[in-house]
Amino acid sequence: MARIKRQAFTLIELLVVIAIIAILIGLLLPAVQKVREAAARTQSQNNLKQITLATHGFHDAYGYVPGNWETTNTGNTVSAIYLVLPFMEQSNLYNEGAPSNAAYLASAASIVKSFIAPLDTSTVNNVYTSGGTTWSVCNYATNHAVFGVPNVSWNAYRPFVGIGDGLSNTVMYGEKYGTCGSGGALWAYRPGDPQGWPTMSFFAPNWTSTGLTASPPQVKPLIPACNPYNVQGFSVSGCQVSMCDGSVRTVSPSVSSTTWYAAIWPNDGIVLGSDW
Repeated sequence: MARIKRQAFTLIELLVVIAIIAILIGLLLPAVQKVREAAARTQSQNNLKQITLATHGFHDAYGYVPGNWETTNTGNTVSAIYLVLPFMEQSNLYNEGAPSNAAYLASAASIVKSFIAPLDTSTVNNVYTSGGTTWSVCNYATNHAVFGVPNVSWNAYRPFVGIGDGLSNTVMYGEKYGTCGSGGALWAYRPGDPQGWPTMSFFAPNWTSTGLTASPPQVKPLIPACNPYNVQGFSVSGCQVSMCDGSVRTVSPSVSSTTWYAAIWPNDGIVLGSDW
């Protein structure tokens, strides 16, 4: 019986197949990227909720929201975020930094996974080095209007009943670049550190303003243009924030400065706008 000889693909046929595969890959990649971004945003939402619920745990134990920096009974000055560590299964790290300021600063290089937003690409290896000290970044900043007393003190000692606008109407934490401008966003902070005030908080440039406006969150700014006094969104869809009641939402890039001001202040009595 005679065998049928199969012909090999011609060069043109091979080029056509390669072109089709390239088109399919081109169509698939954006979908894969969207899925990855959605998963990363979900992780960031979970992180925000976890740190907010830990703050609730602190409040349940002590009756107030931790101050943006406090002096402990051992004499060292620590951040609000450090104080909620025991309420998010980080008691070992809390105890490591408890004995003294030196121990606290030594623990500051420890990376806490729940403090890292997967979409933040502003830092290398999630650390920031300055003044000879290596700091682990925290991509979730406290709202200084809640955790401190603007233009008066970094300690508010504010109970939830002192948030007159309601827990569901007041921002507690917001996403923030790890490296912003010339500084870093850190979970460990004490007065006198070289990073200055806006290391783990966000607040309006002028808290005493009577204009009832505040700069809305930035969306994917370049690092030199990043405002360390503000929060930043890692996606074009906006910046994710947690409210004082533990809920998490995305603030639209088109939110007005008036609405953002109302969402930041805990006792301004202003109703949130329709763009919230």
